[in-house]
Amino acid sequence: MPFDAGRYLRRTRDGSAIWIQASYNPVFNADGLPWKVLKFASDVSLQVQLEGDARTRLKESQAFQVRLEARSAELRDMIDKVALIVSSINARRGAASPSLPARRRSWRATPGPRPRRPPG
Repeated sequence: MPFDAGRYLRRTRDGSAIWIQASYNPVFNADGLPWKVLKFASDVSLQVQLEGDARTRLKESQAFQVRLEARSAELRDMIDKVALIVSSINARRGAASPSLPARRRSWRATPGPRPRRPPG
């Protein structure tokens, strides 16, 4: 019987799972025949659970990153559209009327009582 080591799932009497890290070592008699097997084992159930939790969190974070990148692309598209709208408004406003700073300069240059500022 060859030497064997690894993690193994075992069940308790009530059916709950227990993970062990174990090695099975054959013991031979004087004639070189297998006589018994020595088992060295440690309960690693908590470690296996924590590793599983870490894998789950990693998958969740990768899925979140994919969703975030998709939303980022949508947001960039929206910003580009808004910038185009603002640019076209500024172009039309520039052709139709003086800019706000130009209006302010004209109010300051007007003799007599100053006109009221528009709200905003």
